[in-house]
Amino acid sequence: MIKEMRRKDRQMSDDNTKSVLHNALYGTLSTSNNENIPYGVPISFAYDGTDNIYLHCAAEGMKLDNIKVNSNVCFSTVESAATDAAKFTSQFKSAIAFGTISVLTDIPEKKAALTLLIKKYSPEFYDKGMGYIEKACEKTTVLKIKISTMTGKEHK
Repeated sequence: MIKEMRRKDRQMSDDNTKSVLHNALYGTLSTSNNENIPYGVPISFAYDGTDNIYLHCAAEGMKLDNIKVNSNVCFSTVESAATDAAKFTSQFKSAIAFGTISVLTDIPEKKAALTLLIKKYSPEFYDKGMGYIEKACEKTTVLKIKISTMTGKEHK
């Protein structure tokens, strides 16, 4: 069960939450293993503007081991943050998404996901990136988080 946000005055609209997911550079993917031991890993990602977050990773490792036994994940990101030391607080825009994660096997869907990553992180090298996708897509591990619920929080 996911609780409602306590500080409703800081809750962002769905559109603003989607904006954070679109603009933030990195996020933290949180998984757990079959012993319920949590694992959070910082990762680059791309959001498709609807209900999906895409990322890529090595063909083996703890995150893949974890999602084989538990596909439920939490993904969090912060678009901007600044400390206000004199007021003992900070300003921020953040988003948290809950959902299920899967390894993509469909080549067109993998290419579309990798294209989103190229557009986000290397737009000035789009053509070169597309060539790389053509060569490496089949051996690249691409993950998709299907978002079931998300919330955004902002403190100005």
